[in-house]
Amino acid sequence: MLAEPTYTSLTQDFVREVSSANKEMQISVILIGSVARSTHTSQSDLDLLVISDRPPLVERHPDRLHVQALTTQQFAERLRAGDDFAAWCVRYGVPIVTGKPWLDIVNSVEAAIWPDWHKKIRHAARRLTLAATLLETGDIAAAWEEMLYAVSHTARAILLEARIFPLSRPEIISQLREAKHERLAKILDDLSYQEPTKAALNRDLLYVKRLLVFIDRPAYREFVQLRQQHLLAKKNRTSNLASPGNGRSPVKDR
Repeated sequence: MLAEPTYTSLTQDFVREVSSANKEMQISVILIGSVARSTHTSQSDLDLLVISDRPPLVERHPDRLHVQALTTQQFAERLRAGDDFAAWCVRYGVPIVTGKPWLDIVNSVEAAIWPDWHKKIRHAARRLTLAATLLETGDIAAAWEEMLYAVSHTARAILLEARIFPLSRPEIISQLREAKHERLAKILDDLSYQEPTKAALNRDLLYVKRLLVFIDRPAYREFVQLRQQHLLAKKNRTSNLASPGNGRSPVKDR
């Protein structure tokens, strides 16, 4: 496991830099992600959130440090829209630099809004479609990544719909088991910690697709229809470009 002083050093260095770059502004810096809940592993990145009344200046940072910078208004809008990331930050983020921007957010009406689980269904359907396409082309590694996203979004939708707030990915696996979704928990566990075969990915994909349809058929159907329209439009554009005379320079008389 990465030593805790490394995370501490990264955080302290970042706070000094962002404070120096935004001297005329009030900023808040919040520790988020697995480190905030002490569920990180040796592969975990350090995730930080920067909030300010105006767009904060955030310089480039090391690969292991992921930073999201938002204004107070942007963050409040995400809360109003039922964004689960913003809601997670309010509930489980650890303030490193509290500041007025963060206090305004946590004391706002928006802070109590429950995330919209239907949005996670749409995200899951999109990722699942990408995974299916990648499996057809034989790109197992990329399909694996998309399946992991699809299953994670599905898991979050199920938990949010049950009024259970999803935590970090390792904790979500336990939350699913406690909510009697053992098969989905096993799929998420396998995808997170084991390299799957193509057969396993196909099997899991079919199960998750059926689960999404069962959870929210209208939302899934809407996504599939939009996806089909997009693919048809793309096919038509390609066909038009390939038609004789298209894209050719006119032949001049000599």
